[in-house]
Order: sequence, then C-alpha cells, then structure tokens
Amino acid sequence: MKDVLKIEDGVLKECTDKDVESVTIPEGVTEIGGCAFKGCESLTSVEIPSSVTAIGKQAFRDCTSLSSVEIPSSVTVIGDFAFNGCKSLSSVEIPSSVRKIGDRAFWYCTSLTSVEIPSSVTEIGAKAFKGCNINELSHPLLTIKNGVAIRDNEVLCCASQSTSVVTIPEDVTKISDYAFSHCESLASVEIPSSVTVIGACAFECCTSLESVEFGGTVAQWKSVEKMSGWHYGFPATTVKCSDGEAKL
Repeated sequence: MKDVLKIEDGVLKECTDKDVESVTIPEGVTEIGGCAFKGCESLTSVEIPSSVTAIGKQAFRDCTSLSSVEIPSSVTVIGDFAFNGCKSLSSVEIPSSVRKIGDRAFWYCTSLTSVEIPSSVTEIGAKAFKGCNINELSHPLLTIKNGVAIRDNEVLCCASQSTSVVTIPEDVTKISDYAFSHCESLASVEIPSSVTVIGACAFECCTSLESVEFGGTVAQWKSVEKMSGWHYGFPATTVKCSDGEAKL
C-alpha cells in the first residue's frame, strides 16, 4: 500500500491511485494531509492508525463510495471539508479526543442520519453538517432540531437534506447566509416574528419552496433585514403574515 501513498515527515500527502478501493494507512503517520484522498471515488474503506492526530482540510473530499470511517482516539482535529461530499458515508464515530470539527467537515454527506459529538469538542464549524440527513443532535455548541442546525439563536444551516417542512423556533433572531440554499425538498417554511435578519442567499434555489409564512405582521416583515439573493430561485411569490400577505 505504501507505493500508492506519498508520505513525507509523517504527513500523508497524497494517494496517487485515484481508483484505489481500500487503504490501510501505516503506523507512524501523524497527519492525513489536505486533499490526500480527494476525489478517490472508488475508496470504500480506510484504516487509520492510532498515530494520526489530525485529518486535514479536504482529506477525503468527494470520496463518494466511502461508507464508514473509524476515527482513532488519537485524532484531535477534523479539518474543514474533511469528508465533504462523501455521499455514501452513513456511519462515523467521533472520539472524545477530538477538539475541533471544521467548517463543512461533513457537508452533503447525504447518507449520514445520526452523529454523536462528545463534550470534548470545543469548536464546530457553522455548516459542518449542512446537507446531511440528521434530524436531531444536542451539544452545547450546536443543536439540530427537526433537521435545522441552530447556535446562539441563529439558524446555521439545514442539516437534513430530505426535510420538506421547516418550522423555525420562536427564539431565533437570524437565518444565516446560505442556510437553506439548494434544499430542493423544502416545500414549506414558517419563520417566527423574532427573526430580524435573513442572510444572503438563505433560501437560494429551494426549487420546491412554495409556502413561506411569517409569524408577525406585514409591517414587521417589511422591517426584517433581508440580504441579497435571499429568495433567489424559489417559486413562492408571497409571504403569508398574521394580518395579510406581502409580495416578494
């Protein structure tokens, strides 16, 4: 296996065989470097030794056949985009050694339906689980409820790509940029009157979104700060408010 793995000073730099199906990373490797396995679409399994402490940015990005991964208890960092686009990934165990889960680390892992994050984790990227199919998660840094990821009264993203109906909780004040972008199954959303900001492209290309409801009045809706492109590409033309409708 070493002949297809380029290793320098303990860092696995690259897998030179993009058609490889199974990999056993040798003991002594301390880091899986950025983009090391990026685009290895035939990779179904990987064994990571206990010497590895970090999984780098985009390390397994678009490994579309990778169905499960066991992260050893030596790993402290899962980098940005580390497993982005691993659409077959249905099982991952995050050990208590992990301190950081990078932004978009599991972005669009559409087969991932559940994950447990240990209390040891002190940093979670805002859109770490966007586009997965996780409905519920509870952690001091991140809550997922009915497929919606929330932190500090802000909707970060939709963590369940198959969600068709979303009711945003009453205490939310902001919907972040790109929070629901390209959620093509989303057909209906209820936005509470507590929301004062809707970020750029928040509902961009939600091609099935035909019903938008707002818990406050038309006047309150008009006072909500809406960033550019927030409703680009969805079919709804009005917002139903408590006292009437507002045109988009």
